[in-house]
Amino acid sequence: MNKVGGSGLLLAGIFLALFGLFIGSNFVEGLLDFIKWIFVIIGVIMGVVGLLQVFSGDK
Repeated sequence: MNKVGGSGLLLAGIFLALFGLFIGSNFVEGLLDFIKWIFVIIGVIMGVVGLLQVFSGDK
């Protein structure tokens, strides 16, 4: 810890405090909900394309 110095500890402390506030905010929850729906939509599209390929006989 001696090699980090006072300024390094100050920056690390500020970063961790801001990161903690960011994690606790509603922004992260909204972003995760958005990403969840994107994954659901992509999964449905991939499933439909796969189903079409199975029934069309393309190899």
